[in-house]
Amino acid sequence: RAEQTLRASIERTRTILKTNSDDRNRIRRLLALRDEANRLTDWDAMAKASAGAHWGAMSALQRSRFVHSFRELLLSYHLITLDRVESQPMPPLSVAEAEDRDSIWVEMHLAHRFFPIVIGFLVNRADQVVDIRAAGFRLSEHARETLTLAIGRDGLDSTLVRLEHKAAAARRQLDAEQVFKPSP
Repeated sequence: RAEQTLRASIERTRTILKTNSDDRNRIRRLLALRDEANRLTDWDAMAKASAGAHWGAMSALQRSRFVHSFRELLLSYHLITLDRVESQPMPPLSVAEAEDRDSIWVEMHLAHRFFPIVIGFLVNRADQVVDIRAAGFRLSEHARETLTLAIGRDGLDSTLVRLEHKAAAARRQLDAEQVFKPSP
């Protein structure tokens, strides 16, 4: 079922890219892509996995700030990438075992000029993405290591402020602030 959910999301994304391809529809395209990413992704679970042991040390307010900035930063990078992409054919998908029984990896196989690329999406029982793996690296592990180093060097509050600034810079790079206003 997770494979079907991801396949349907990819199809919706392809349709969004095809039907809103001109510059006049850029904001509409970005809003639709944002909504699709939010529908498919469990941002809270992804942020919690990325925070690792630091999650337990965060207050409710710090957790909220972390999830919000983490989501906006990743979503900005995702939208910046998709904003430059044209609709591509449906890539082959496969399912692989996950380390735990509550999730599975759905792998997307992309053709590249020089070598194949496999992007894995860790999907939970609610059919939402909770982690991403590419080129042998898991997003949550990389984020956790980066966060641990930053907190050790600067402390939690300073690290959260830097993450918020990074998310704001990514939003400015996208040049579409209205994409980050809550959807109706």
